[in-house]
Amino acid sequence: MGFWNKTRDGSVEIPMSNIAEAALSLDNRALTEAIEQLKSPEQFTDMLNSSSAASQLIEALCRLYLQQFQRRVERFQDSNDPAEVERLRRQISQELFGA
Repeated sequence: MGFWNKTRDGSVEIPMSNIAEAALSLDNRALTEAIEQLKSPEQFTDMLNSSSAASQLIEALCRLYLQQFQRRVERFQDSNDPAEVERLRRQISQELFGA
């Protein structure tokens, strides 16, 4: 879904383009509900255990991230350019195992 800053503050960095694309998969009402649920600490825990609008947004982000990761792995496997192979290897390794 994003990059976990486990050694710093525990936050998750999600590219804005991914958020925008995932938001497009929800209607306006669901997106508004998702934002409200993510802003509210009380609703956040409940949201994780239900099929809330926020969980729909998170699921869309996860699907998008997995698709992007799969494309990177396929590019890595298909590339004949040593520089691209090394760049993708480093990127994939960092995503799987962290810094």
